[in-house]
Amino acid sequence: METRQTLQEIPNIWAVSGGRTLMGSLPENRDLVDTISALCRQQEIGLATFSVHGNVVQTTIGVFDPSQQVYITAVESFPGEIVHCTGWITGSPEAPEVSARIAIADDAGNVIGGKLFTETLVLGAEIFLQEWLGPSIDRRTDPNTGLTVLSRCANRTADIPS
Repeated sequence: METRQTLQEIPNIWAVSGGRTLMGSLPENRDLVDTISALCRQQEIGLATFSVHGNVVQTTIGVFDPSQQVYITAVESFPGEIVHCTGWITGSPEAPEVSARIAIADDAGNVIGGKLFTETLVLGAEIFLQEWLGPSIDRRTDPNTGLTVLSRCANRTADIPS
């Protein structure tokens, strides 16, 4: 017989509520990761999700190699369409950490993708960013896989506003 689990019974799941929603154009010829991080510092955002669409002229992506427990990165220098890009902001408003996945298509329709790294230079792009309010959430390295996973910060607390 299957039983329903509550949030308290599932480790690493926390209730959050929606904060501000931001959207707009990103500056050209700037790094996508650095720009999102700067936006979050400016707006004092420590927890958010986002999506980006537009174009890049260069991208740095990585794919995780579980045997070495590292990301293998590659720099691609061609004008490309952002087919999909979503990610998280975690950490603190003073030091937001961007973690995102991106898929880029070239002019022949070939798609490459993986984890987004700096230097990914924007040609023209727009962002939709949803701030989340609730417990302070960070990322920590899972010792079994080497991947970074969401983790509640023991030293920072922020309750969901009433």
